[in-house]
Amino acid sequence: MDKLFDFGYSTKHSVGGRARGAGLCIVQSVVKKHGGRIEAVSSEGVTKFTVHSPLRL
Repeated sequence: MDKLFDFGYSTKHSVGGRARGAGLCIVQSVVKKHGGRIEAVSSEGVTKFTVHSPLRL
């Protein structure tokens, strides 16, 4: 789980040469820029992401 938010990290193999592993890194960057944080909790076959934001929507 330590590498989950690293740019280029993926748990899946590349499909057709397409880049993978940027999405969570980008999401974390945006959330942090707004003063929030993102957490991931994983158990057998299921991963839950929680985004904490100080912004009121």
